[in-house]
Amino acid sequence: MESMPFTDKSSFVRTTQSLILALVLGLLWMLSRRDFVTFHAVIELSTVFVSGLIALAGYKASAKSDARPLALLSSLYLCVAFVDLAHMMSYKGSLFAEGLGANPPTQFWVLARLVEAVGLAVVFICPFQCRYVQHYIKALVLVTLAGVCAIYPLEIFPQAFIEGQGLTPFKIYSEYAVISFVLLAAIGVWWRRESYPASQMKYLLISFALTMLAEFCFTQYASVYGDANAAGHLIRLASNYFLYRGIIADKNVARNTLYHANPLHLTIVVLACIIWLTIAISLRYIEHEGKQRDDLYLYKQRLQGLAITLDATLESKLRLTDSLEAFVMSRPNFTDEEFTTFANRVLEKTPYITSLQLAPKGIVTYVTDVDRNQKALGHNLLQDPKRKASVLKAISGRRTIVDGPLTLLQGGQALIARAPIYLPSEKGGPRNTFWGFSTVLIDMEALLKSAIITEFSKEFSLSVRAINPVGDVNTLVLGDIDTDANPVLQTEIQLSNSRWVLSMAGRKDAYSNHTSFILSSWYWIYLLLSTGVIAIGLYRILSHKLYVRKAVKAATQHLQQEVERRQEVAELERRLATQDDLTGMTNRRHFYELAHNHFDTAVAHQQPFTLYFMDLDGFKAINDTHGHAVGDQVLKVVAQRLKSTVRSSDIMARFGGDEFVAILPDTDDEHFHKSQQIIDAIGQPIVIHGQSLRIGISIGAAVYPKHGSSVESLLVEADNALYQAKRRGKNCLVVA
Repeated sequence: MESMPFTDKSSFVRTTQSLILALVLGLLWMLSRRDFVTFHAVIELSTVFVSGLIALAGYKASAKSDARPLALLSSLYLCVAFVDLAHMMSYKGSLFAEGLGANPPTQFWVLARLVEAVGLAVVFICPFQCRYVQHYIKALVLVTLAGVCAIYPLEIFPQAFIEGQGLTPFKIYSEYAVISFVLLAAIGVWWRRESYPASQMKYLLISFALTMLAEFCFTQYASVYGDANAAGHLIRLASNYFLYRGIIADKNVARNTLYHANPLHLTIVVLACIIWLTIAISLRYIEHEGKQRDDLYLYKQRLQGLAITLDATLESKLRLTDSLEAFVMSRPNFTDEEFTTFANRVLEKTPYITSLQLAPKGIVTYVTDVDRNQKALGHNLLQDPKRKASVLKAISGRRTIVDGPLTLLQGGQALIARAPIYLPSEKGGPRNTFWGFSTVLIDMEALLKSAIITEFSKEFSLSVRAINPVGDVNTLVLGDIDTDANPVLQTEIQLSNSRWVLSMAGRKDAYSNHTSFILSSWYWIYLLLSTGVIAIGLYRILSHKLYVRKAVKAATQHLQQEVERRQEVAELERRLATQDDLTGMTNRRHFYELAHNHFDTAVAHQQPFTLYFMDLDGFKAINDTHGHAVGDQVLKVVAQRLKSTVRSSDIMARFGGDEFVAILPDTDDEHFHKSQQIIDAIGQPIVIHGQSLRIGISIGAAVYPKHGSSVESLLVEADNALYQAKRRGKNCLVVA
């Protein structure tokens, strides 16, 4: 890669550039401490931009014969730019990386660095690079595409980062491999240092040294947001700056035209990219709308299923008041032991129950789990200001009242179902005597931690709000306020005098449900990469407009020549099928076609016509005396004279040998003077090779419809008349 002498900058300019670079790196370091994702995006966009400039410089210089290595560098950094762009977009925490984690961006990083390092080693080490540059470029593109596909969708690329553990051995060894290849590139530059000006070699070696230092930093971090990772990115940015300085110092890079572009071409490229993005985003929108409809249907089914199950569970627990009432009615004078035995038997079969209680005359006297519920014993429900309203409502309505969820005296929260018990005043009579209350305490914490709610809450955002006019309860018992305030779906569970509102805000991990590529984060990454490919490819096509025009012109000319050739072949085939080779007159086969067509027309319009059957006189003697070549020339002259004597509407043909036929439309017996014109024309001397030759012509004539009712019969009559003309002395006309 030969280069022109490079004019060194002044000491002031170099110092200023160094200070600016140091200031930029310092500001970026401060940014990394506050917002690593933004810091990373700025660094990667800068390196992608520099890679794009290197690719552009190599592309513009590659047209020169001695700039083939730049063509490889152009393709190399174009591939690197695309993979780095994928790395940036998939980075953990970025806008396009929802649900991807830290491994995919690290895999893209490893791929980009390996491609770049191997490519640099090839450019600066291999002496035969120029001969095989096209092969290198094809291999480079194929390897890059294979690597990207191995990361996604094939997902066979080795893991580079594991959450909670850090870098994998593959990632660390890959970084050391990158350092080795970059070192080879530096050795290649030093080995061929006479090919580079001092300033260019200096920039390249500084860039390679910084690259190796950066890659070493990338072997030391345990978190993708760590200081070692940030330092590595800053050093890499500085490395790219010096690499760009080294590349544009090449003599084949015309810096004054580096940023020149055709405005029309740019407009076309931008419009094409906008159309492509519009189509792609529309497809995602359609897919997203369909997914939302499907999800809404699924959410509705799941939430209704949860509500039905929870309602059935609560209803079965609330019905235990009926069991307690039946127990009291069957044993009005039961003992503590009988109550305990009955209650324990019920509790064994019924989960989520904190306590069963009986309160004769409103005073809690019988409870399960006495140790835990000791504070509840002796509590007068009718005198409790907090409970009085609900118990009086239960007595007056003679139905079960659900209270709560409330904080119990004995601790914990429970949903309280309390039903009045009435006994008959006499055996068999109506139940009018108030006995007391049966109470069931449902453990709210155990119920809300049940398997059905826990499994549902793992997958979906769920909140439960209890609304109970009794006790003025309106509280959120499960979930967060956001889900309760902004639900996707809601349903209610009716519990006697209260209700529970179940609110659902969709899946907790939205990304895990993206089964299609279009709805995944990968879609945005590959969409932007494909947009870049379209933009670059289309611009290259438009930039080669002269080549395209020449190709189109050549293709058009070739097509035109092919059309003309085929027309000539078709014309030749037509002539061979309809014309006599020697004279160019209509041949015998085509004459029959024309004669029959004319005959049909004459019959339809009742028009007469005359048929001449002609034979040359003395032609055999010319053939025998002067040879067939002279005879052929005589036939050509005869053909020309015959054509000159007839009208354009007449049919004239060579019938074979020295015989000719003619059909003269709209003629009858009065028009035989045409035959004399033919005899006179043929009787004129024919000069061939300086020799004057004379021949004559005999004519037999037949008239339709007088002498025949078909072409064949007319030919027979004309042939017979010709025979008579020969017998009369030749060179005359005889009519059938």
